[in-house]
Amino acid sequence: MSIIILGELHGWHKATASERVVRIATEAFQDQADPTPWWPVLRSTGGWTLAATAPGETDGATKADVGELVLDERPPKADRFGISKLTELLDGLSVVGWPLHLYALDRDECDITRRVPLAVLTIGELERRTYSRVLRPRDRTADFDTIRAAGPGVYAGTGGAEGPPALASVGKELLIGRHRHLEPTYLGMDPANGCHLYSVSQGLPMGGYTEVRSRGRVWPEVAGVPASGRWMQDAARGLLWVGPGDVGTITCAAGGVVDQAGTVIETAGAAAAWLARHSGALTAAEIDAAALVAGANRPVCLWLRAGDPTSLRSAMDDLTRSVRVHWYLNPMGALTFARGGRPTDEPPSAMLRAGVDFITTVTEDRVSGIPPRTVRVRYARNDKVLSANDMVTEVSPEDRAALMAEWLEEVSPDDPDLVAACPIPREEPVDTRLSTSAAAAAEAVERRNDGWDPPARHKLPLKRLPTEHIGQIVTVIDAEHPDVGAAGRLGRIAEVKVDLSGEDNAVWVILGGAA
Repeated sequence: MSIIILGELHGWHKATASERVVRIATEAFQDQADPTPWWPVLRSTGGWTLAATAPGETDGATKADVGELVLDERPPKADRFGISKLTELLDGLSVVGWPLHLYALDRDECDITRRVPLAVLTIGELERRTYSRVLRPRDRTADFDTIRAAGPGVYAGTGGAEGPPALASVGKELLIGRHRHLEPTYLGMDPANGCHLYSVSQGLPMGGYTEVRSRGRVWPEVAGVPASGRWMQDAARGLLWVGPGDVGTITCAAGGVVDQAGTVIETAGAAAAWLARHSGALTAAEIDAAALVAGANRPVCLWLRAGDPTSLRSAMDDLTRSVRVHWYLNPMGALTFARGGRPTDEPPSAMLRAGVDFITTVTEDRVSGIPPRTVRVRYARNDKVLSANDMVTEVSPEDRAALMAEWLEEVSPDDPDLVAACPIPREEPVDTRLSTSAAAAAEAVERRNDGWDPPARHKLPLKRLPTEHIGQIVTVIDAEHPDVGAAGRLGRIAEVKVDLSGEDNAVWVILGGAA
């Protein structure tokens, strides 16, 4: 290897009741401006793989496979008391749950400021062996399976905005995006004005209620305390008041939680990032803000009723899968989003050259089945489907049909060339969190086209540690490979493998048009 791997292992030192940082490395190193040594106890083994989800898989999250790291110091490097330097460094230090920062530095460099950050790994397990310790990092997204997507907030059941006793300790509801028809959480009669009180955003600012119905009939909004058959709202607190009396089933259309600028959050990346912060899984500093625009800018919607146990991972998968965007925690621990599929209109940000950056292009087999002739995208799911008996007679036939339909649908149009190419009229239904007809129609066409021409993957065995990331657009040049050529092709990074031994580093790309 031409580089040294440096590590800063954080932990809690029991004797001093304070945080301590242990400097480790694959070779002995000392910075020219800092006398604190980096001890050569880190073996050049281990690494990690980030792989973008294949289009046909149900899991929307990018898979992370993190290997173990070995700290080792064998005799005769023991001191005069027979205690190894490794034992001395880790004595009384608890590292499980603490981070390990890894860096790469050129062997000829003596300036630590030139180190390149590789990863921030959280230690999940420590195995003790004779003269060695095995550190097994944990995948932080494993916690996303048990964290409630709507957040930790629960109703107190004390009345008013905290709901009746029946809602005590029930998790609060949450609306993200613009919903066409849902049943808000009923909080009981408001003692302040005698009206029925409802909520969709657990007290958070939201985009407002745009329509309120009773038994399917639209009721008008008023500015003051509503009389029977009227309603008013407080968008700053996400609250809805409906006038007193027998109101039946109240349903509404509404815009969900807003960002700091007061704009309804409704793109997949922004919605998933907001959920990760609101649920307490990540901090704002752990969000890659530059990657929030990844993927098609198509509106999505997510409604979680009070008490809904949907996990954070499931909600983020649903949102990003709807627009074919991958999400993952990158090696530095930041939540990141990336587009999948072939490169389109994005410019390349790096160049990979055969013989310089990688050895040669290796084409992998492309798996394909019977392609869909049409794709049926279902969108704008109706949270409260009404039957004919649930609605009053004056509801129009158009409204009646919309209120009785669980989904709205858009179907990709027939393509004569595709019909002629395949005699089997296969249709592929797709359930999404998309919220508009235009978004669903565009998604249907793109999914149909991808099904007819699934992209192949090409492995590029690297001669160095990868610095690329999933979704990145690169220019690939390989004069010896017929799919690439000397002029080069654009490629999207679909998988990254890091091997600290330097023997099996690689990236996988999906090729697009000419560079």
